[in-house]
Amino acid sequence: MGDNHRLSTSEDSNNSITAQASHVHVVVADEERELEAPPAEVSIQIIPSPTESPVRRRRIHKVPRPLRMNNEHVYDPVVLSLGPYHHGRPQFSQVQEFKAEILNRFLSDSAPKNKGFFYNKILERIDEIRSYYEEESTGEFSDEALAEMILLDACFTIYYLQSDYKDYHSLGISIASFMSRDFLMLENQIPMWTIRLLIDLKYGKDKGEAWFCEYLSSLTLGLRG
Repeated sequence: MGDNHRLSTSEDSNNSITAQASHVHVVVADEERELEAPPAEVSIQIIPSPTESPVRRRRIHKVPRPLRMNNEHVYDPVVLSLGPYHHGRPQFSQVQEFKAEILNRFLSDSAPKNKGFFYNKILERIDEIRSYYEEESTGEFSDEALAEMILLDACFTIYYLQSDYKDYHSLGISIASFMSRDFLMLENQIPMWTIRLLIDLKYGKDKGEAWFCEYLSSLTLGLRG
Protein backbone atom coordinates (compact mmCIF):
# COMPACT_ATOMS: atom_id res chain seq x y z
CA MET A 1 0.00 0.00 0.00
CA GLY A 2 1.40 3.39 -0.93
CA ASP A 3 0.73 6.46 1.18
CA ASN A 4 0.93 9.94 -0.21
CA HIS A 5 -0.89 12.18 2.24
CA ARG A 6 -0.69 15.91 1.83
CA LEU A 7 -1.66 17.61 5.10
CA SER A 8 -1.78 21.29 5.82
CA THR A 9 -2.21 22.77 9.27
CA SER A 10 -3.00 26.25 10.39
CA GLU A 11 -3.65 27.84 13.78
CA ASP A 12 -6.00 30.78 14.01
CA SER A 13 -6.34 33.36 16.76
CA ASN A 14 -8.87 31.19 18.59
CA ASN A 15 -6.34 28.39 19.09
CA SER A 16 -8.16 26.25 16.47
CA ILE A 17 -6.12 23.70 14.56
CA THR A 18 -7.31 22.80 11.03
CA ALA A 19 -6.15 19.72 9.10
CA GLN A 20 -7.11 19.04 5.45
CA ALA A 21 -6.50 15.83 3.44
CA SER A 22 -6.61 16.43 -0.32
CA HIS A 23 -5.67 13.02 -1.81
CA VAL A 24 -5.76 9.47 -0.51
CA HIS A 25 -4.08 6.48 -2.21
CA VAL A 26 -5.53 3.00 -1.73
CA VAL A 27 -4.71 -0.44 -3.17
CA VAL A 28 -7.55 -2.57 -4.54
CA ALA A 29 -6.75 -6.05 -5.97
CA ASP A 30 -3.05 -5.23 -6.18
CA GLU A 31 -3.83 -2.16 -8.24
CA GLU A 32 -3.07 1.30 -6.94
CA ARG A 33 -5.74 3.85 -7.64
CA GLU A 34 -5.90 7.47 -6.69
CA LEU A 35 -9.19 8.58 -5.26
CA GLU A 36 -10.00 12.21 -5.09
CA ALA A 37 -11.23 12.85 -1.58
CA PRO A 38 -13.40 15.82 -0.85
CA PRO A 39 -11.72 18.34 1.40
CA ALA A 40 -12.30 17.43 5.02
CA GLU A 41 -11.80 19.93 7.76
CA VAL A 42 -11.47 19.12 11.43
CA SER A 43 -11.32 21.87 14.00
CA ILE A 44 -10.10 21.37 17.55
CA GLN A 45 -10.88 24.17 19.93
CA ILE A 46 -8.33 24.55 22.73
CA ILE A 47 -9.88 26.28 25.70
CA PRO A 48 -7.43 27.43 28.37
CA SER A 49 -8.18 26.02 31.80
CA PRO A 50 -9.25 28.63 34.32
CA THR A 51 -6.69 29.50 36.91
CA GLU A 52 -7.44 27.51 40.03
CA SER A 53 -6.63 28.63 43.52
CA PRO A 54 -4.13 26.44 45.41
CA VAL A 55 -5.72 23.48 47.15
CA ARG A 56 -5.95 24.21 50.83
CA ARG A 57 -4.51 21.44 52.93
CA ARG A 58 -5.83 22.47 56.31
CA ARG A 59 -4.98 19.97 59.01
CA ILE A 60 -5.45 21.98 62.20
CA HIS A 61 -9.16 22.54 62.67
CA LYS A 62 -11.22 24.58 65.06
CA VAL A 63 -13.73 23.07 67.43
CA PRO A 64 -17.22 23.23 65.82
CA ARG A 65 -19.27 26.11 67.19
CA PRO A 66 -22.15 23.93 68.49
CA LEU A 67 -19.68 22.10 70.73
CA ARG A 68 -18.29 25.38 72.03
CA MET A 69 -21.63 26.76 73.15
CA ASN A 70 -21.52 27.21 76.93
CA ASN A 71 -18.27 25.20 77.02
CA GLU A 72 -15.61 27.68 75.92
CA HIS A 73 -13.39 26.85 78.90
CA VAL A 74 -13.25 23.19 77.88
CA TYR A 75 -11.64 23.89 74.50
CA ASP A 76 -9.55 27.02 75.13
CA PRO A 77 -5.93 26.94 76.33
CA VAL A 78 -5.32 28.46 79.76
CA VAL A 79 -1.67 29.57 79.92
CA LEU A 80 -0.05 28.66 76.58
CA SER A 81 -0.89 29.48 72.97
CA LEU A 82 0.58 27.62 70.00
CA GLY A 83 -0.19 28.77 66.48
CA PRO A 84 -2.49 31.64 65.48
CA TYR A 85 -5.90 30.59 66.83
CA HIS A 86 -5.38 31.94 70.36
CA HIS A 87 -2.24 34.02 69.91
CA GLY A 88 -1.89 37.35 71.70
CA ARG A 89 -4.31 36.93 74.58
CA PRO A 90 -3.22 38.61 77.85
CA GLN A 91 -3.33 35.40 79.91
CA PHE A 92 -0.53 33.93 77.79
CA SER A 93 1.94 36.79 78.34
CA GLN A 94 4.05 35.06 81.01
CA VAL A 95 4.69 31.95 78.94
CA GLN A 96 5.12 34.09 75.82
CA GLU A 97 8.01 35.90 77.49
CA PHE A 98 9.47 32.55 78.49
CA LYS A 99 9.37 31.45 74.83
CA ALA A 100 11.81 34.23 73.94
CA GLU A 101 14.22 32.91 76.58
CA ILE A 102 13.89 29.39 75.19
CA LEU A 103 14.61 30.63 71.66
CA ASN A 104 17.84 32.20 72.92
CA ARG A 105 18.81 28.87 74.52
CA PHE A 106 18.07 27.08 71.24
CA LEU A 107 20.31 29.52 69.37
CA SER A 108 23.11 29.56 71.95
CA ASP A 109 24.61 26.29 70.68
CA SER A 110 23.55 26.60 67.05
CA ALA A 111 26.46 28.75 65.81
CA PRO A 112 27.17 29.75 63.13
CA LYS A 113 23.42 29.46 62.43
CA ASN A 114 21.61 32.40 63.97
CA LYS A 115 17.99 33.39 64.44
CA GLY A 116 17.82 34.86 60.94
CA PHE A 117 18.83 31.53 59.43
CA PHE A 118 16.04 29.55 61.13
CA TYR A 119 13.53 32.37 60.68
CA ASN A 120 14.14 32.53 56.92
CA LYS A 121 13.71 28.76 56.57
CA ILE A 122 10.28 29.09 58.16
CA LEU A 123 9.43 32.16 56.09
CA GLU A 124 10.25 30.29 52.86
CA ARG A 125 7.32 27.95 53.55
CA ILE A 126 4.93 30.43 55.12
CA ASP A 127 2.19 29.83 52.53
CA GLU A 128 2.25 26.14 53.37
CA ILE A 129 1.95 26.98 57.06
CA ARG A 130 -1.03 29.24 56.38
CA SER A 131 -2.77 26.41 54.54
CA TYR A 132 -2.94 24.38 57.75
CA TYR A 133 -5.23 26.90 59.46
CA GLU A 134 -8.61 28.44 58.79
CA GLU A 135 -8.00 31.41 56.55
CA GLU A 136 -9.64 34.08 58.68
CA SER A 137 -7.40 33.14 61.61
CA THR A 138 -4.12 33.94 59.84
CA GLY A 139 -5.24 36.93 57.79
CA GLU A 140 -4.41 39.41 60.55
CA PHE A 141 -0.78 38.27 60.65
CA SER A 142 1.81 39.32 58.09
CA ASP A 143 4.12 36.64 56.69
CA GLU A 144 6.90 37.93 58.92
CA ALA A 145 4.77 37.94 62.07
CA LEU A 146 3.47 34.43 61.41
CA ALA A 147 6.99 33.12 60.75
CA GLU A 148 8.20 34.66 64.03
CA MET A 149 5.28 33.07 65.87
CA ILE A 150 5.91 29.59 64.45
CA LEU A 151 9.65 29.82 65.13
CA LEU A 152 9.01 30.66 68.79
CA ASP A 153 6.33 28.00 69.17
CA ALA A 154 8.35 25.26 67.47
CA CYS A 155 11.45 25.99 69.58
CA PHE A 156 9.33 26.02 72.73
CA THR A 157 7.72 22.70 71.81
CA ILE A 158 11.15 21.11 71.27
CA TYR A 159 12.28 22.45 74.64
CA TYR A 160 9.15 21.23 76.42
CA LEU A 161 9.35 17.71 75.00
CA GLN A 162 13.04 17.42 75.85
CA SER A 163 12.84 18.85 79.37
CA ASP A 164 11.83 17.65 82.78
CA TYR A 165 9.44 19.63 84.94
CA LYS A 166 12.32 21.12 86.95
CA ASP A 167 13.50 22.98 83.84
CA TYR A 168 10.47 25.26 83.78
CA HIS A 169 9.32 25.20 87.40
CA SER A 170 10.22 28.90 87.63
CA LEU A 171 6.92 29.61 85.89
CA GLY A 172 5.07 28.23 88.89
CA ILE A 173 3.45 24.88 89.53
CA SER A 174 0.00 25.93 88.30
CA ILE A 175 1.30 27.26 84.96
CA ALA A 176 3.50 24.20 84.48
CA SER A 177 0.53 21.93 85.15
CA PHE A 178 -1.76 23.75 82.74
CA MET A 179 0.90 23.70 80.01
CA SER A 180 0.61 19.92 79.81
CA ARG A 181 -3.11 20.32 79.22
CA ASP A 182 -2.74 23.17 76.73
CA PHE A 183 -0.35 21.20 74.53
CA LEU A 184 -3.19 18.73 73.89
CA MET A 185 -5.83 21.28 72.87
CA LEU A 186 -7.16 20.79 69.34
CA GLU A 187 -6.86 24.46 68.42
CA ASN A 188 -3.43 24.81 70.01
CA GLN A 189 -1.22 23.07 67.45
CA ILE A 190 1.50 23.80 64.91
CA PRO A 191 2.51 21.66 61.90
CA MET A 192 4.73 18.84 63.14
CA TRP A 193 7.09 19.22 60.19
CA THR A 194 8.16 22.66 61.50
CA ILE A 195 9.59 20.94 64.58
CA ARG A 196 11.38 18.32 62.48
CA LEU A 197 12.70 21.09 60.23
CA LEU A 198 14.33 23.00 63.09
CA ILE A 199 15.89 19.85 64.53
CA ASP A 200 17.25 18.82 61.12
CA LEU A 201 18.65 22.31 60.51
CA LYS A 202 20.34 22.42 63.90
CA TYR A 203 21.61 18.87 64.33
CA GLY A 204 21.73 17.44 60.81
CA LYS A 205 19.55 15.79 58.19
CA ASP A 206 16.99 13.23 59.41
CA LYS A 207 17.76 13.97 63.07
CA GLY A 208 14.22 15.28 63.50
CA GLU A 209 12.66 11.97 62.50
CA ALA A 210 15.00 10.05 64.81
CA TRP A 211 14.26 12.45 67.65
CA PHE A 212 10.51 11.92 67.29
CA CYS A 213 10.96 8.15 67.29
CA GLU A 214 13.02 8.37 70.47
CA TYR A 215 10.51 10.68 72.12
CA LEU A 216 7.54 8.46 71.28
CA SER A 217 9.44 5.41 72.53
CA SER A 218 10.13 7.12 75.84
CA LEU A 219 6.53 8.29 76.07
CA THR A 220 4.91 4.92 75.39
CA LEU A 221 7.52 2.38 76.50
CA GLY A 222 9.77 4.31 78.84
CA LEU A 223 12.74 3.71 76.54
CA ARG A 224 15.54 6.18 75.92
CA GLY A 225 18.29 5.81 73.34
